[in-house]
Order: sequence, then structure tokens, then C-alpha cells
Amino acid sequence: MSILNLNDIDISSDMPTFREFYKAINQREPFPWQSRLASHIASTGNWYKEIGVPTGLGKTACLDIAVWWLATQAGCTPIMRIAPTRIWWVVNRRLLVDSTYEHALKIKRVLNNPEASEHKLSDKDQEIVSVVGERLRSIAGDSEAEPLQVIRLRGGIASTRPNIPSQPAIILSTLPMYGSRLLFRGYGSSQGMRSIDAAMAGTDSLVLLDEAHLTPHLRALCSAITQCMPDIDVIPNKARSGPTLVQLTATGELCSEDRFTLGDEDIKHSEIRKRLDAVKLLDLQVKAKRSENYLADAAIDKLESVSTPSTCIVFVNTPKAARKVFSRLKKRMKHDEVLLLTGRMREREAEKIRQRILHPANGMMGSSDSHEGREHHLIVVATQTLEVGADIDAEHL
Repeated sequence: MSILNLNDIDISSDMPTFREFYKAINQREPFPWQSRLASHIASTGNWYKEIGVPTGLGKTACLDIAVWWLATQAGCTPIMRIAPTRIWWVVNRRLLVDSTYEHALKIKRVLNNPEASEHKLSDKDQEIVSVVGERLRSIAGDSEAEPLQVIRLRGGIASTRPNIPSQPAIILSTLPMYGSRLLFRGYGSSQGMRSIDAAMAGTDSLVLLDEAHLTPHLRALCSAITQCMPDIDVIPNKARSGPTLVQLTATGELCSEDRFTLGDEDIKHSEIRKRLDAVKLLDLQVKAKRSENYLADAAIDKLESVSTPSTCIVFVNTPKAARKVFSRLKKRMKHDEVLLLTGRMREREAEKIRQRILHPANGMMGSSDSHEGREHHLIVVATQTLEVGADIDAEHL
């Protein structure tokens, strides 16, 4: 570690607007709601308790907003800065951790090396990203530190933590990984590091709780911890002495003043309107018996009716039903790729399936620009382990 001389880093440059930063990172304009939320946070210093934006309209941009807001406060003293250093994205699905991790890595890569040819940034965008990166590096206080560290915490991979407490970081975590750290019993933490991991989770942290309606226990835990420590020392200030919890859910319960939702400008936006009004045709059939066979046959009929290789997801309620559907499809679709994903699979096998589904070129990534190059149908049979909020895209369901 090399202690940083602040004279070595120029943070006096004009801070880019959120729109400029987002466009430089993602090479597209932000939605109106994303810019409006960033403006609210920058002007008030507060997040809404709940972000009630519908699925598919870019809630992942909350990471971009949090990183940008932290950079805007790089010139503040530690006592005055209210933007948390660590940005946690917590969700109770490994697949969602992995897909959001890819977006966080993209932010990190561009910040680390905006001049890299693969990013294809204009000179202006490179300058914008460089300014944000330098400001983040100044917060770390280490001239050799990355502007942003990205960490993934879930079962099946080695646990880690930010190199130094002052390092700006995005941490993608499953619910058990975050909750156990908050209670000084972190999964994967050694006994000597439990208090460190608890501090990383419980202080100077923004916690973006995705699909929050599915995690009432963590919401209650965060509230209870705050109530149990009324006389805690304020370090470094009141705003950052504990976790700031923000619930991301389209089916929330909070009143309007605590909940951020789409506005009139969003509803009129062409792309948002297109997504909200997308036609979804439903063929409803009630089958009391042998429903697994019907589901498999329905998927086959759909795929046989198209002229080009397509993607299809078959959702079922139980792992037992999933295996039956998978076996029938495997026998009938011998020349196509049929995958099975349930919560009871061994982690090594499930990880391979998740990676295949999230393959950027010919998987089912919702952010993928094209599925060209597919030679066979890709069919996934899954339980709810895949279902909730996953950023995936299939032609048939």
C-alpha cells in the first residue's frame, strides 16, 4: 500500500453530471427516472427508502448512481462526507448476484482504464470517466488502489473483502452472506475476521436490497440492530455510522413520500412505454394430470413452429416436476441444448448452467444486443431459483 499524497491527484476538475457519467459508462442515455433519482440524492443527501420501479426498467442503474454520488463528495472531509464508501447489492438469488456482478465489473473496467480500445469511448467520455476515477481513488487514500473494487459474495466461490476500509467498493451478495456478516458470523469468514466483516457490512455502507418484498427478515434485522444500539458512537458521522437500507421492489408497501416511482416524463418515454406496453400473449390450459408431459410438448410445439434457433424457458413448481420435463425434452430434442436448473443441484453443476444462461453472445442475457450465431435451440427447465427478477430474455416461455 502506498499512502496517497492528495497533491498527486487532481480532484478540482468539474464533476460530470450523472447523465454524462452514465452515458460514458453505458454508451446510452439514462432513463428520466434514473437522472431524477440521481439529482434528488445529490441535492438532498438522502435515498428514498424504497425504489418502486417496475422490473425491466433499469434498477441496476442504482449502482451507477451510488458510484457517481460518492465521486461527487470526494472533496469533502471524512466527517462531512455522507455518501457511503461501500455499495452493497443484496438479493436472495445467486443468478441475480451473478448478472448484477457483470454490470458492476463493467463500471470497474471502464473506470480502471477508460482509454482501452474495447470500451470504444470518445475522447470526451474518456475525460469524464477519468475525472470520476481520480475522485474515487482519492477517497481510497492509496495511490496504487483501483478507483473501484468489485466483490462477489455467494456460495460456491471464495469469500473476500475490500483491500482497505477506505476503498470504494461494490459488493454483490446473497442474503445469507450479508446477514451473517451483520451478525458477526459471516459465512466464509475466519473467526479473527468476523468483526472486520461485520464493520464492512454494518458501517459506511449503502445496502440496495433487490426484490425486497421477498426478504422481510433482513429488513426486520436491520431495523432491530439500529434499535439495539441507541448509544453507539457516531463514526465517522451519523449518516455513515450504520447501514443505509434502500428497498428495490415494484410491489412495496411504503407511503408515497418514502417511495420513488415513475413520473409522467417516464411514462411518456418511448422505450419505457414500449416495455410497459409490450404484448404478452398467453395460452391458458388447465391440465389436472400429467402436466409435466404437457409442458414439455407445448415447448416442443413452440420451437417446431419457428424457422430459426430460439430460446425457451419452462418454469415448474418443484424440482421433481422439473426433472420430468427435462427428461422428456432431452429425449425429444436430441439435437438441441436442454438445460436443467433447480435449487437442489450441486453447486458445481449449477454454476456451469448459470454461466451458460448468462453467456453474453448466445445465452439468455437480457442486456445482450444479439443472439446471432445460435446453431440450436436453447431450452432451460427451471424452478423459481431462476424466476424472480433475473435479467434474462427468451423468445418463448
